[in-house]
Order: sequence, then structure tokens, then C-alpha cells
Amino acid sequence: MEKNAASGGLLAGFFLIIVLLLGLAGVGLAYLRAMNDTITAIVEDHNERAHLAAEMYIAARERALQLHAILQEPDAFERDDLVPRFHELAGVFRGAREKLLKMDLSALERKLLETQGRYTGYGSGVQDEVLDLALADKKAAAERLLMTEAIPAQNQATVQLRSLLDEQIRRGRQAAIEARGKYQLARNLMITSAMVAVLLACLIAVVVIRRQRTLLAQLREGEREAHAMLTNIPMPIWFKDTESRIVWCNAGFEKIADMAKESLAGKSEVDIWGGIEGLKNDQEDQKALETGQTSHQDRRLTSASGMRGHYVIARTPIATSNGAWKGVLCVAQDLTTLEYMNDLLEQTNQELQAQKTALDEHAIVSIADTQGNITYVNEKFCTISGYSLRELMGQNHRIVNSGLHPPEFFAAMWETITSGQVWHGEIRNRRKDGGDYWVDSTIVPFLDMEGNPTQYIAIRTDISARKRMEESLQDLNVDLQRRVDERTEALSRAMQQLEGDIAERTRSQALLEQQYQQLASLHHKLQEAQTQLLQSEKLASIGQLAAGVAHEINNPIGYVHSNLGTLETYIRDLFNLIDGFETAAVALPDDAPQRGELAQLKQKLDLPYLREDIPVLMNESKEGITRVRKIVQDLKDFSRLDSSPDWQYANLTQGLDSTLNIVHNEIKYRADVVKEYGDIPEVECLPSQLNQVFMNLMVNAAHAIEGPRGAITLRTGLGSGADAGKVWVEVADTGKGIPDDIKSRIFDPFFTTKPVGKGTGLGLSLAYGIIQKHHGRIEVESEVGKGSTFRVTLPIEHVEEVGDAA
Repeated sequence: MEKNAASGGLLAGFFLIIVLLLGLAGVGLAYLRAMNDTITAIVEDHNERAHLAAEMYIAARERALQLHAILQEPDAFERDDLVPRFHELAGVFRGAREKLLKMDLSALERKLLETQGRYTGYGSGVQDEVLDLALADKKAAAERLLMTEAIPAQNQATVQLRSLLDEQIRRGRQAAIEARGKYQLARNLMITSAMVAVLLACLIAVVVIRRQRTLLAQLREGEREAHAMLTNIPMPIWFKDTESRIVWCNAGFEKIADMAKESLAGKSEVDIWGGIEGLKNDQEDQKALETGQTSHQDRRLTSASGMRGHYVIARTPIATSNGAWKGVLCVAQDLTTLEYMNDLLEQTNQELQAQKTALDEHAIVSIADTQGNITYVNEKFCTISGYSLRELMGQNHRIVNSGLHPPEFFAAMWETITSGQVWHGEIRNRRKDGGDYWVDSTIVPFLDMEGNPTQYIAIRTDISARKRMEESLQDLNVDLQRRVDERTEALSRAMQQLEGDIAERTRSQALLEQQYQQLASLHHKLQEAQTQLLQSEKLASIGQLAAGVAHEINNPIGYVHSNLGTLETYIRDLFNLIDGFETAAVALPDDAPQRGELAQLKQKLDLPYLREDIPVLMNESKEGITRVRKIVQDLKDFSRLDSSPDWQYANLTQGLDSTLNIVHNEIKYRADVVKEYGDIPEVECLPSQLNQVFMNLMVNAAHAIEGPRGAITLRTGLGSGADAGKVWVEVADTGKGIPDDIKSRIFDPFFTTKPVGKGTGLGLSLAYGIIQKHHGRIEVESEVGKGSTFRVTLPIEHVEEVGDAA
């Protein structure tokens, strides 16, 4: 009984001690939490101010550097690409300044901001003048204005921003000292509580000492196991103290940092990855310690030796046994190899898709299962067989069997492909309408891991024309042999008749050779037509994409344009209302508190700056949306994909203007455009194809102009005499001209005088084919050193002929 009572008293004492410990810990944690919240609020407030001031400082410096880069850039296209960033930095600067003005600032900070605003306002105006001079190619004047006015004003504004940053740093240090004092008080309270807790804990130390030894041994064993696992795991792992200094890392982190473990100890990530990325990572450590939760970041890091990598980093705060933060455990997942493999896979897929497209364009392709049932056919298979895709899918290849070949022929074929070998041969198939066609076929089996076929791909080439020619040759040979036999029998009767037969045979052979040469010529022309067709399909796809983008953008542009007008009216009304308030404020007594409040609000909002900046922003926005709207309309006019794809009447003058806007960037730095349009009627044509012809002629004219700025003249007019009922379009340039020795070859496919990589040689060839389709003609007059004139003559009305295709 006494033993049980003693045990009960001991348990009661333990429970009482635990309750006291929990109470002390709760009070201490609550007070520390309150202090932490106060310190966090102070730090975040000062960090936000410093961030905004630094953002203004960086934006101002970067804008000056961007202006200098625009001024030094010799390429006009590159200058145009740099201008949007120049204007974007002004918006970043204004946004940061407005946010900073809304914060609780000291009198000195507001005075520095006001002085900086005056310098920045003047410097921005001068920078805009420098930009206009640079875009106008007045480099000397722009550099003079930049050095004498823009840079001094920018330096004065930067000095004010630097002073503002120093003032904020001073206030941050003062706030940190105050916070540190409060923290010391809280720490002393916690120390006192801890001392009390230690005294109480001594009462139970004797009871739990053996258990603690056992647990300590287990913990040390677990720590050794964990350390061995973390050291040998391939993932990069490192541990940092609360000051973001590296305490420990494994071999994986040594590899990505490209430094030895001894060199890494005591360093921050700023020393490893550089200032920007390293500082971001150290800030993430502090955020993890503040929140007490694991955070994840996607980072692209470059070590001091130049080794780059892509990583997803998890940062977990680690606490000591007493609850204080010991540091941050960082674990990185290396995505560099995975990203490279994904890029390689994407490139391979694109290459395979290009090869498949080329194969589909050239050959008749089908895929069948092991029973010969069709699982895939391309468009050429459907075209030559006369069956639709729906009629062919799932059917056996016997659907196109002509019955010419015996069963033994197909048995030998199946024996070859089922054994895993490639079969090659010529087969006569039958179309849906009953007609026959010959194909040169190659069947390739696809094998599984055990070498058994899983499906068959057949690649065929239409050889019907060749077969017909062979049959004709065979018939002619039979006929010739018959004639020879007849002449041989009559040789003894008439030598003169035999000589006539020999002459007839010679003439027949010459006729056959002539037919063969004609077929070879037709085959060459067919290859050229196929090349032009591929180029036309690519251009049609580009036109369809342009029209789709234009259509999707058109409606949002309309909303933005309308809303900008309404917004401008609202802002004008607001300024009128403010003017009214200012007029009313003048009538108030000098000692009225409302006058002071209005003056303070006016100074805080920087109203004069807003009055100057808002109209400029509105005008720039309206000009930009109007320009986008014009480009969208020109894209729609150029592609004409919203119209019928059939022959239709179109205004060629409008097509010339739309095409001119599309190629404006190619022309504007080389030549001036002169329009000499005559009064011509609408022409029945394929508008998008004629726009392509005009675009090729305009681009070639611009490329032909080298050296001094030239001129491109666009003319239209009605034909007369033999060209009555026709219209003509001329594109003339003052370029280098075309030599006589190559003038006859400029319409040949793949012929070009441009350097490798600058031209395909298909532009004029494609244009020639389009004009031929319209039953028109294209002519060129050129003189070396003076320029060239291309004239396109087209009938007003299209006359449909056999073989025409819209």
C-alpha cells in the first residue's frame, strides 16, 4: 500500500511539474510570438520601402543604359526591339514611386522624393528627345543631348535616390536596435523561465536517466544512419545556419556547386551562385525560418566556374530540442538532365513529323495489322484508289486487288514479310471505279522484342505511266517483230522492199526515243510543279495562321480602343472636378483645417506630375492600339481567308496597299514607295495568291536596292490593243538591276542570286506559276545599275479551262 501511495505521489508530482512547464512555455512562447510579429511587421515595412526605392533606382539606371544601347545599336530592327523595354521601365519607375508615396514617410524622405521627382521629370523629357533623335538616325545630336542634359539630370535624380536609400537604411537600423532591446527582454524572461524549468526538471532526472541513456543511444545510431544516407544520396543536400552560412553538404551539392566541401563551409549562396540568385536563395532561407514551413523554389543557377543547372529546391527549417531554429535543410532536385532529354525528345519528334510529312507528300502510304487489315492510309492512297478514308479503315488490302496476280504471288509476299524481311515488288491494283493502276511497293514489317511482326507499313509509288509506256513499247516491239518476220519471208522476192522496212523500223525507233524524251521532260516539269505546290501550301498555312490571329485579336482591340476613349473622358471630368475643388478651396479661410488637409493630399498625390503624365500615357496608349488595329486589318486583307477560296472579283489596288503594309519593315529602311495607280476595274482572280505575287515582287525590289536610299514605284493601268480587256500591275525599283546572262533564268525553280540562307529561289517561280494559272503573263525589263521593272498582265474576267484548279 505504501509503495502504491508513493508511486501515486510520484505520478502526481510529475503531472504537476509537466503542467507548470507547459504553462511557462506557453507564456514564453506567446510573448515571443507577439515580439516576433512586431519585429516582423517592422522589418517588412522597412524592407518594402527599401525594395521600392531600390526598384526606382534600378529602373532609372537601366532606362539610361537602355537609351544608350538604342543609341549605339547600328541595326534599325534591333533598335525597334529595344524601344518597348525603354518605355516599360518608365512604368516600373512610376509604379514604385506611387507605392512609396502612399507609405508613412518621414519629412526628409518626402523632401528627397519631391526633389528627385523634379529631376526625373526633366530628365525623362530629355531622354524622350534623345530617343526620337536616335530613331531618326541623328546619332550625333542624340549623343550631344544625352551627354549635356540627359545624363546630368539622371545623375542628380540618382543622387536623391541614393540619399533616400541611405535614410531608409538608417531608420531600419534604428528600428532594429529597438526591436533587439525588446527581444533581449523577452529572452531574459525566457531564461528566467528556463531556469525555473531546469530546477523542476531536476526532480524527474533521476527517474528518467536510464530511459534517456537508451533513447540517446538510439538517437545517435539514427543520426549516424541519417548522416550516412544524406552523404551518399545522389540528390544535392546542404544545411545552413540561421545566418544562411553553409554548415554541411553532401557530394551531390559539391558537384552542382563545383567546389570542395572544405571550401563551401562558412560560405553563403551569394558566394556560390552570384549576387542576384544567391541573395534570392538566402532570402528564402529567412522566409522559411519566419514561417516555420517548407518552401519550394524553381531556380536556374550558375556556379562560379560557369556550370549551369535547373533545380527545384525545398527549404525546411530545422529546430533544436528547445524549439529555437537551428538552421535550414535544403534539398535540390536536379532537372537539368531531364530538361535536356525533354528538349532532345521534342527535337526528335519534330524531325520525325517532318519526315512523315515529306513521306506523305511523296508516296502512297498505308499501315496494316498482321491479318492485312488497314489501320492507316494517307491522303494519296485515298486519291489514287478512289475510296474515302472511312471506306478503307478496317478493310483488308484485298479491297484493291485487281485479280491480275496469281495466289502464289501473294503467298510468296506473305512468306517474306511474316519472316521479318522487307518485300519489294510491283503490283497492279484496282480503283473503286474499276480502273487499274500500278504501284512500285515496299512492305516493311515492324517487329516486337521477340522478332515477331506486329504490323506492316507499305510505301508505294505510282508507276502507272511507266507501265503504260512499257506496254506501248512492248506492243511496238511485237509489231516490229511481226514486220521483220514478214520482210524476212519476202527478202528473196524484193530487196528494195526490205530496205523500206528497215527504214520504217528506224523511223519508229526515232519516234520512240522522241516519246521517251517528252516523257522525261514531263516528269521534270511534274517535279517542279510539286515543289511549287509544297511552297504554296506552306504559304497558305502561314496566311491562315495570320488571319486567325487577326480575327482573335480584333475584338479585344475594339474593347480596348473604346474603353480608352471613355477613360480619357472620365479622367478629363475628374481633373475638371479637381479644378473645381481647388477653386473652392481658395475661398476657404486661411486658418481653415480643410485647406491644410487639401494641400497635404495634393502634395502626397503629386498632382502636377499626374496632370502632365496621364495625358501623355493616354496618347501613347491610343496611338499604340490604333497601330495594332491597322496591322490586324492589313493581315486580314492580305490573307483574304475570310473570303471564298474560289475565283472572285477583287480590287488589285487594295491588295497592293495591304501587301505593302505587310512588307513595310522590309522596305522602310531601303527605299521610298511611289504609288501611280490608274483607274482599273475589279479583276476576277484568287486574291490571296495575287497578294503573294505582289509580296514577292516588293521584297525582291527592296533587296535589290543597296547603298543609298532608293525608290520603289507601284503602277496600275488598263491594257490596250492586243491587251484589251486586261489590266496590268508594275513594280519598279532603282536597284542594281539584272544582268542579261541570267535574266532568262530568274523564273526557274531554286534559282537565286542571294547568298546562302537568304533566299530559296522559289519566289519568282511561284509567282510565275500563279500568273500562268490566271492566264496572264509576267514580264521584266532591267538595266544593270539603274533598276528593274516587273509587269504583271491579267485578264479582267477568268475563263475556266479544262485542268484549271481554284
